[in-house]
Amino acid sequence: MSGNKYFKQWRESVTADRLPCTAEPKTPTPQPAMQNHAPIRQLRRAILSLSLASLVSAASAQEDFNGLVKRLTSEKPKFAERQQNLLKERYDLSNKPVEGLTMPRGKAVQGGVRVKLPDGASWDSLAAMSPDEIKTKKTWPAGFYPLPHPHHEAGGMVFPQKQIDGVKEQTGRDLTRFDLDYDLVVRQNQLLPG
Repeated sequence: MSGNKYFKQWRESVTADRLPCTAEPKTPTPQPAMQNHAPIRQLRRAILSLSLASLVSAASAQEDFNGLVKRLTSEKPKFAERQQNLLKERYDLSNKPVEGLTMPRGKAVQGGVRVKLPDGASWDSLAAMSPDEIKTKKTWPAGFYPLPHPHHEAGGMVFPQKQIDGVKEQTGRDLTRFDLDYDLVVRQNQLLPG
């Protein structure tokens, strides 16, 4: 194996450097010195400042924290609706539990394929196409593409309410976001104590 050959070469060089009785220590190969680091540093600073400037808009830079909370709280329904529309467009979100099949803690297992197909497409028609045909006809189901963050302009972690409550109970920390709620449907079977 070629990877094995490189490992043996590396191992031999390391061993030769560390055994004082077998060989003289190898002197490191001098690297050519970079003459002028200033332009590289200036370029890095410029790129960093441009990327940071693009993250913070002029309006939000002038906004105090209370104003930011108020604005994002008022925008919360807009982002929730946008994400729910995207989910409904891509997936069948109806409640169709499989009769007699549950997960270990009693949660119902949903039956069937949940990804929606493009208009006029069927699973059989997709199976009959080559990957190139699917690509050129743009019939790949959107449900197989990655989902964007519900508020991708801001990002950050979003937790289901059950997890928020559990962390709050255990540690006293509240992970509730003022600008966003968990976007995926959480269905639970309410088990009666028996």
